[in-house]
Amino acid sequence: MGAHASPVFAAWRLPLRTLRDQALPSWFVPGIVSAVLFAKTGLDPHDVMRWSETSVAVRCALWGGWLALTRPAATLLLSPPGSTWVRSAPISTMHPMAASGVTMAVLHAPFGLLFFAGGRPLGALGAVLMATVASLPLRGRGSLGPALGLALVISGAPDWMAVPVAAAGLGLTLPAAWRAAAEPPTRLGLPVPRLPAAASWAFNCTLHTLRTDPGRLLRLAGVLAVAVLLFGLWCRNDPAATPELAGARNATLITVGSVVATGTLLPSVARFRDHAQWLTASAGLPGLRRATVLPLMILPALLALALALLVSREGLAGSLLGAAAAVLWVSAWEARDQGRAIVRALLLAAPLGTGVALSGAALPWVAAGLAGAGAAAFVWRSR
Repeated sequence: MGAHASPVFAAWRLPLRTLRDQALPSWFVPGIVSAVLFAKTGLDPHDVMRWSETSVAVRCALWGGWLALTRPAATLLLSPPGSTWVRSAPISTMHPMAASGVTMAVLHAPFGLLFFAGGRPLGALGAVLMATVASLPLRGRGSLGPALGLALVISGAPDWMAVPVAAAGLGLTLPAAWRAAAEPPTRLGLPVPRLPAAASWAFNCTLHTLRTDPGRLLRLAGVLAVAVLLFGLWCRNDPAATPELAGARNATLITVGSVVATGTLLPSVARFRDHAQWLTASAGLPGLRRATVLPLMILPALLALALALLVSREGLAGSLLGAAAAVLWVSAWEARDQGRAIVRALLLAAPLGTGVALSGAALPWVAAGLAGAGAAAFVWRSR
């Protein structure tokens, strides 16, 4: 038996390969946010660390956003694809457990870099360990890990305490979490309400996403948490000189955040639509099979706009038009391409929506016209 067929080699190779495939998507949104915050607003990691130490809300948004964005990848690292035979191989379980723990720590390493750059080298180690513990699945004895990590984050424990406690918690809960990761998840039966045909279609699309691809919903939650943190830190550190500048800044942030949040759900929506086309045809709903998923796709935009109300009331009319236009244009592009051109649609819709939002205050009729054109394009392409 060659070295490449060794179960010990496979126990390390499978998590490393999964990390290679999952790390970049998990780091993409935090990387963009860091580039915007630290390059455009004069912020530095020391400011973020200082605010997280003094504010529970900032601390929860920072940790909650990172954990939500990396949770799907962390779950796969505990039980990577193709690891069933490794679990049944006659080798010590220390090898696959250690491989999962090490790769999860590498996944959270960029989060530790933020603490290190903020002047907290011991806090960087504690952040990586605490994030690894908090990423363990909420099943069985492994649930103690996320509970412990959440308690440490909310309490704002000092670095000298967080490191040994998180290390001990990881050693105690990782074996149970690794064993529980191989078990099929328990699905709760949800009652299906009696709804009109269009509303029932949208409800089933949401339920399908929740059951088959919950990682996308976690990424959506992470995007929204990071958006709140971005809005708050930018507006706190860079107050606008005039209401017009404040409106332009908020419009840009809201529109870009809405487009990114919408893009997290489009693949699941497109997959559900394609799989259930026969059902819509037999039920006599061919014209609604795409249009009724619009509330699901536009929900992130509405949430981002609602959260922006907490930051500033300047420019919200233009921001609403810009976000709606961007989401409609993304939906219109995706309606015919069935998920194959989502990235291209996002790249086109983000500057379009931002331009609409920025022009909303000065030229509301232009913004309204472009938003209406986006709605017309969506209806036309969804026929």
